[in-house]
Amino acid sequence: MKQNKLFDIPPDSPTRAQRIKAFKVKNEIQTHYGGATEKPWSACHMPSAFQIGEGYGLKKDDHLFEYVSQICRLLDEAGVLVCDDSEVKAIRRVCANLSLPCDL
Repeated sequence: MKQNKLFDIPPDSPTRAQRIKAFKVKNEIQTHYGGATEKPWSACHMPSAFQIGEGYGLKKDDHLFEYVSQICRLLDEAGVLVCDDSEVKAIRRVCANLSLPCDL
């Protein structure tokens, strides 16, 4: 019988989207798709953002956009908030900037 697959993938293997979501949850990285810009995907490592935001009166329960609106330049300069042309590339850049292991 002819198969359409190049190689066998176990049926319980997670999809790429599931792997990305699990990686983001495990490493506390939030992403956002900004639309019609050259680099529409942004990624932010939230523990690092919270640490930077503490000195500016921001609270851990504030939303990502509250952080970005108030301390965007600091997050950008620290490499905690990055933009790229795909979600995975943005996540990889954040991980590289902060020396976090990345298996995406």
